[in-house]
Amino acid sequence: MKKLILEILFFGLLVNLFAVGSLNQKKFVKGTVTDKTDAVRSASEQEVIDLAKAAIEFSINYKDLLGPDKELSDLAIAGVESISEEYLENASDQEKNVLMNKFLTLYGMFTETNVRAAVLKRFASGLIPADKMIAQLNVYIKSVEPAEVDPELLKTVLLTAGKIGTEETFEILFRVSAEKNWNGLKSEAEKALTELSKPAEQKILEIISSGNVQDCRRMFELVTKNPDVDQVFSAQIAENVLSRTIYIYENSTKVSEDLIPLQLESFELLKNAKWTRASNTAVRYLKNASTEYNQGMLSEENFCSIIEGVTTISPIGSIQTLSGMIVVLNRQKESNEKAPSEAVLLSLINSLGEAGDKNAFDALLSVTYYEYPERVIAAARNALAKLKW
Repeated sequence: MKKLILEILFFGLLVNLFAVGSLNQKKFVKGTVTDKTDAVRSASEQEVIDLAKAAIEFSINYKDLLGPDKELSDLAIAGVESISEEYLENASDQEKNVLMNKFLTLYGMFTETNVRAAVLKRFASGLIPADKMIAQLNVYIKSVEPAEVDPELLKTVLLTAGKIGTEETFEILFRVSAEKNWNGLKSEAEKALTELSKPAEQKILEIISSGNVQDCRRMFELVTKNPDVDQVFSAQIAENVLSRTIYIYENSTKVSEDLIPLQLESFELLKNAKWTRASNTAVRYLKNASTEYNQGMLSEENFCSIIEGVTTISPIGSIQTLSGMIVVLNRQKESNEKAPSEAVLLSLINSLGEAGDKNAFDALLSVTYYEYPERVIAAARNALAKLKW
């Protein structure tokens, strides 16, 4: 009886709506489910929206009765796809909310991949409220087993999540996509994460602050390799990654082989950006780099590069540490226990000279008191001449 009442009301609505009906409108009312789909697909600009809404309503009303039915699925898809973006752009908030609820109902009632994909693509346009949809997607992404679902549906889910997701979506996807069962969807997951990196800026910083080296590497890649992310946020990420990896280094008994390269890349980005906000972090890294170099974990070339770049990030704060390193090398020279690295010494001298800070005077002058090679002495004198008083 309830279904009969719904049918009477539904067709009563259509009769009123299409009092003087076109051929497509009459075909929709009188025809089979396939006829209805054809009517929607061939509708004119003037009639398509009304027919699309009627198709959606019919699909919802008769889904329970017809069950899994390809013809009904085709009608639902035709209805959804015929609600154009142009129409949505000009629709009222009330109308958008009505359509949102209809789309959500379709998504819940139809388990067919093509129907759900059509609904998701409509939400991905960003033209209708998406809070309820993204809440469903968050739960789905968190619990889905990729091997057990249609990969095309999951790709559409990721596409939609990248367009309308929140920072919660970002965190969920970041965690699950690192698992092996997501290997077949790595590129789609990374693309969605890249698109979400802007709205998830604060979440990214939170993850880095407590993450391991692998977490930091993924975040660094996601942000710094994204051309749509501005230099400021990239530098902020590099600073936080460098700070976190320093903490990991200082509090680990065994250093991951991935840590050193990540530190070098982060530092290089900060140097190129002249990110002086990371002054304290840069000096702390310089001290760690010295230890890493002495322990054989950092090459001489890389250590020299850090020395020469640190004053770009910390032109004042690094002077004391750089000067102190020269003092240490001078002591090595005095003791004859270990010959100081000429390359490292030259990098220290040149870096202090480029900084031009007068507080480097004593350290640079001390170099001239030792029997270093002539080019080292000449470099020290040249650096002294650059100091600003």
